[in-house]
Amino acid sequence: NTTLMNSIRMNIASTLTHVAHLEMRRKELFKAQQTLSQVLELQSFVLGDSHATTLATQKKIGTLSNQLNSLYNTLEKMIDLANLPVQNSEISSDNFLNLFFAEKYSACIDFLNSTTPTNLAQHYNNLAICHHMCDDVSNALRCLNEGLDLLGTGDDVSSAELLQRATLLSNLAIVTLHHPDGSANIAPQTLLRQSLEIKKHLFGGTHPTAVANLATLAQSYQGVDYEECVRWFKELLDVQLECYGDHSIQVATTYGKLSSVYLMGAKLANTNTTTTTTTTTT
Repeated sequence: NTTLMNSIRMNIASTLTHVAHLEMRRKELFKAQQTLSQVLELQSFVLGDSHATTLATQKKIGTLSNQLNSLYNTLEKMIDLANLPVQNSEISSDNFLNLFFAEKYSACIDFLNSTTPTNLAQHYNNLAICHHMCDDVSNALRCLNEGLDLLGTGDDVSSAELLQRATLLSNLAIVTLHHPDGSANIAPQTLLRQSLEIKKHLFGGTHPTAVANLATLAQSYQGVDYEECVRWFKELLDVQLECYGDHSIQVATTYGKLSSVYLMGAKLANTNTTTTTTTTTT
């Protein structure tokens, strides 16, 4: 009957209230707000909107909303002060975040209970950028690998997860290139190729983010593998000619880099020839 059903509803509301209090103690404010919203719905149905118990729950939700808004505002101010686009960033010389702000940023994200794998992976990516720019290589690598571990690898992975994986792979490659002694077990060129394949799949080979990835891959082979370096610079040049035309600064820059690679290759060939001749004469 109605009385029994209302009693059950109030018991559920009481249990959910305890759950919300536990979530607040664990500083999971967003979860607590959602739980209390369920409590409020039950109390409003059984007791009415003007009942003291219902009003008390409304007040708790209002307090939580104010706390969450305050945290979001604090986070926005920190990002403004840092003066860079933190979200889904890739490491570059223009992308610097003071370690103080990194720690505060981390605390805010944790406090806001960012629980989805993609959001947490993005959070780890942003922290990795901070650690890398502060020359904290071990923590940069740790954050990047932890971010990658959170993301799925199957056929049902979302585009957002794939893009985040590509970003993390690119950054892991860049940290590895800058600090080869404390690096990952996978060659940076392999990581960059994996990232490039994802970006081609998502956006196509002529998208700016794929072209930038291709440029980094080509440069990563300089001084490592002459033939691969030439191959990737030629592929980059073909894409840039298609995208920007013959007279663009991008194409001119790549021509210059490819010329440098050819010169280094010629010097290396001359050195090898001289060494062989000397050995034969001797």
